[in-house]
Amino acid sequence: MFCFYTYHISGAHPHPSIFILSTLLSQLLRQNQTLSAYVYVDFVAEGLSPSLQNLKKILSTLVPQVKAPGLLIDGIDECVQYDNFGKPRDLNLIKYVLRDILQLNVSGKDGRAPRLLVVSRDVLQVTGMLAKKPTLRLDDETDAVNKGIRLFTHERLIGIRENFDGLQALDSVMLSLEDRIVRKAKGEISCDTSRVPIDDLSHWSS
Repeated sequence: MFCFYTYHISGAHPHPSIFILSTLLSQLLRQNQTLSAYVYVDFVAEGLSPSLQNLKKILSTLVPQVKAPGLLIDGIDECVQYDNFGKPRDLNLIKYVLRDILQLNVSGKDGRAPRLLVVSRDVLQVTGMLAKKPTLRLDDETDAVNKGIRLFTHERLIGIRENFDGLQALDSVMLSLEDRIVRKAKGEISCDTSRVPIDDLSHWSS
């Protein structure tokens, strides 16, 4: 089960934890429809609201029923609400959301807790709570990250390459574009990617 949270979502949903937990619950029930009877009998039929506490109770009960469950939460650092001037109101909300997610780390019937992967930027509200947890910093894996970005870029540029098939120097242009995108992702060049520097295009055919 997974949830990708962005700051755009914060404008439509009052509390990030409710959005994240309800997203996980909906995926859990779609994958294990037999568990929906429990939710209906104990919550829906009783007229209980989808509050944060009720969502925690439901997931804490259902997640251990799944064999080898895995949870992926991306965008914890985006769980920020902004004022009318675009400034964050309370960064501690990130910490509270992470606490709600960590409470799902309950052991199942086999005695094992669900696998939980939290993806976030390196912000104090996250690193402080995960200080004793195993972590992986992308800054320490630059070669793998750059290779992944280049591979992703190359695959996306295939369509462009096909549209301009036959043009001279196309390979060098595509390689230059790939290099520029990788450098931009590393923060080595400015945000102006509207033009790719090419020494000589005079020999291009029209």
